[in-house]
This record gives sequence, C-alpha cells and structure tokens, in this order.
Amino acid sequence: MRLFCALAMLACTLPLSATLMAASCELTISAAASLTGAFKAIASQYQQLQPCKLTLNFAASGVLVQQLRHGAPVDLLATADQQSMDLAEASALIDPASRQDFIANRLVLIVPVSPTTASPQAGSTATAATTSNSADLQQLTAAAYQRIAIGNPATVPAGRYAKDSLQQAGLWPALSAKLVQAANVRQVLDYVVRGEAEAGFVYASDAKDQQVRSLGMVPVQSPIRYPLAVSSTSKYAAQARAFSQYLRSQAAQQILWQYGFSPIE
Repeated sequence: MRLFCALAMLACTLPLSATLMAASCELTISAAASLTGAFKAIASQYQQLQPCKLTLNFAASGVLVQQLRHGAPVDLLATADQQSMDLAEASALIDPASRQDFIANRLVLIVPVSPTTASPQAGSTATAATTSNSADLQQLTAAAYQRIAIGNPATVPAGRYAKDSLQQAGLWPALSAKLVQAANVRQVLDYVVRGEAEAGFVYASDAKDQQVRSLGMVPVQSPIRYPLAVSSTSKYAAQARAFSQYLRSQAAQQILWQYGFSPIE
C-alpha cells in the first residue's frame, strides 16, 4: 500500500509533458478514399483530446489491403466494403475480434453541373433527393453519355458496386465501351466535376456539396457498410482499438453524417 502511494505521488510530481510522453502513441490509419474529408476532420478533433499522432493514408480499399500485405506499417484499416476486409482477414492481416462496421453509405449516379449555375446548396439538395429516388440506369445507353466514370472494379468497391448494378440491369455489355476506369472514387468525382465524363458512379458522401448533380440512388444488392479492424502487426493495438471506439462515438458519427455518410440501420 505504501509503495502504491509513493508511486502515485511520484506520478503527480512528474511534469505534464513527461506524463503525455508516457501515454503518447503514433497511429497509422489506412482508410478508403471516400473517407478522406471526414477522417481528416475526425483526426483533428481526436488529437485535441488524446496525446496520439495520427497519420492518415487514403487509397482504394483493394490497394490498402495490398499495401498491408506487402508490409506497410498500418495500425487500423477502414475499408469501404466487406469484401476487402474479408480478404485482409483471410490473409491474417487484421485482428478478427476487432472488426466492426462503423458507418454506411449509398451509391449514386452523378452528372456535371455548370459552374455558373451550381451552388453548394444545389449540390446538397440533389444529394438529399437520392434517399427516395432511384437512378434510371437505362438512360446511360443514350448518345449523350459517351464517357461514364467508374472506379476500377478490381480494387475500388464503388466500382464493384456499380458493375454489379449494371450487370443486374443487363447493361454491362452495352456500356462497357463507354466506361472510363479510375483509381479510386475521388478520381471518378474529379472526372465528372471537370466535365471529362458525362456521368459517374460515386458515393453520396462524395457528391455532397460538390459541383455535380445526382440523378438518383443506384440500387445495390446489399447495404454498403464500412468495416474497420486493427492490424495484426500494430505496435499500438490498444490505442488503435481506442480510436476505433471513438469512430463509433456520437461526436465522430456526427462528423461522418455531415460529410454525407449514413448511420448503420
């Protein structure tokens, strides 16, 4: 008991900086490209609360898994689909017990908007309308749509969702020649914003407040839910779990909703 009290008194006499140094950590978080804006905001907020430096790495989910497999130093992995996380789990790259879904999203079909007529308010309204309106994929066969941007289905979940939807509608063979593949969903958005593609498939979170117009929600076979998990090689597994828990807190969820993501139902 006396030893415990002595240690407690010693801890109280340590400078604050020394205490923070003892509790500090450095987490590398690999996250799907569609999480870029939201995760930057959440990381900024979290680092004000915890003595932990967060390094963010964004790419297509399939690319993130490949990076992890090739030895990239990652503490926490967040993908935009279950398939990529399944692959990481099958390859023993993550701790299965730490895996949880933390947010949802929707796939939408977007077209360019003229900069002279577009506004953030108009973009928000168009995105909000997708909650009840479904996109007419058949219209993409029209001559007006010469280039349709889509994430590479091999590595980009949004591209895989789009391909599945087009196949389900029987349109994949007819539209294949029009498709312009992108490295990630953010690149799809850029193609449409710049008018380099007449249409594109992105998440509702990507389209929010952008110079694009949504033609409606693209039907998918199963809900789009984002899983996260702690890397099996993490040096800061406990701290990674703490940040994982924070991502499911009300404060972090509020930020994700502001960026156009959807709560898990």
